[in-house]
Amino acid sequence: MSKLPTFYIFTFGCQMNANDSDWLKRALLSYGFEYTTHDKAELIIFNTCSVRDKPEQKVYSEIGRFSKIAQRKKRKIMIAVGGCVAQQVGKTLLSRFPLVKLVFGTDNLAQVPKFMLEVAQDSSKRFCLTDFNEEINERTHYFEMMNVKEQSGSAFVNIMQGCDNFCSYCIVPYVRGRQKSRNSQAILDECQGLIEKGCRELTLLGQNVNSYGQDKTGDGTNFSSLLKQLLPLKGLERLHFMTAHPKDISDELIELLGSEKKLSPRLHLPIQSGSDKILKLMNRKYTVKDYLLLVEKVRKVRSDIQLSTDMMVGFPDESDLDFKDTLTIMNEIRFLDIYSYIYSDRPNTKSLMFNNKIERKLGLERLSILQEQQKEYTKNILSAMLGNITEVFVDTKISNQQLSVTEQGILGWQGKDHFDTTVNLIVKEDIALNGLIVPSKIIETGQHSLVAVQVGKAW
Repeated sequence: MSKLPTFYIFTFGCQMNANDSDWLKRALLSYGFEYTTHDKAELIIFNTCSVRDKPEQKVYSEIGRFSKIAQRKKRKIMIAVGGCVAQQVGKTLLSRFPLVKLVFGTDNLAQVPKFMLEVAQDSSKRFCLTDFNEEINERTHYFEMMNVKEQSGSAFVNIMQGCDNFCSYCIVPYVRGRQKSRNSQAILDECQGLIEKGCRELTLLGQNVNSYGQDKTGDGTNFSSLLKQLLPLKGLERLHFMTAHPKDISDELIELLGSEKKLSPRLHLPIQSGSDKILKLMNRKYTVKDYLLLVEKVRKVRSDIQLSTDMMVGFPDESDLDFKDTLTIMNEIRFLDIYSYIYSDRPNTKSLMFNNKIERKLGLERLSILQEQQKEYTKNILSAMLGNITEVFVDTKISNQQLSVTEQGILGWQGKDHFDTTVNLIVKEDIALNGLIVPSKIIETGQHSLVAVQVGKAW
């Protein structure tokens, strides 16, 4: 067999895409491919996102850029495109871009290494894998190819695929398919394997984790029951999950948030809008009152919980009053952080046909106002943490160029606290801390991050 091409993966979009790219990298390494930098790679893989228009257009631009590089520099390049854009446009990518040899949708990742091998051995072959499957195909984990130091003791675990909610603006059900839940034992086995490889922090991923198991592929295990199986695993120190849909959070899950300290006290709970009129148009299936009641329940059982959310502005027919309602709900709840964006039309969605579209200029103005308001809330919440003792899960070594010595020690590491806030860590000595938990005192706060000094032994 001739030498297999070197490869590089560009990842756009959500954590599920990031996790899929990590798996694909391990799988290709196991097959004998070699990973390298994008300026040297012979095989360029794009794992794409089409939730909004901007990342989709970015993918087309990047494919065009590498096509020009191949032509100008006479560099041998093959391209593969996966993820949501691939699922959405399929064979069009093959006809539009000659260098694209493989298109693979969101349900076909497990087959990619085999087809990539065929393309590598015969570049005249081209494939499009975009059929949806009835069930989730479990894939080999390739843990032996995993670099836990690179992972820094943390890993993502997909527990489901697709979505049945059909929010009027959302393309996900069309590009990731209807909801399918993984077998609970398969999830348990994967988590156990990751822990045995040295992972101490896991994040469970799904479009709507609260509805895990509530589909025809479920095995009778609901999300709370799954958490109860995972939390006792020896070696697991922190467990996160995302994303949670407000309409499906059960009282059982809320009780777990209050009683299980391994569960992160950071809950990402997308509200999208503070206007009942807009929420109804979005088909979100809850009201502002419902959301506020849920926040009250969660804060009652866990007083230290911090909330983050998704917020959309410029949805069709959003009036000044609707936008004001959104600012009001932000002021009432005081989120630690928000992921905010302007509405954009997406193919196949119901909102594509809505009237009274908001001009982009007005959308940008509203987004700016919203983000400026949120900056103050984030700043105030972080400032209130000054002087607190926390535990920092260390994940990144600060580069030598940024490393500095202070009166308290060496500012040499970065990590996350329980709320998943970035912490720049001053340590006593310059030793390897990847994946360790360091007791620390917060001595400085910034706009989106903290500075802390080590006060106890790393473990």
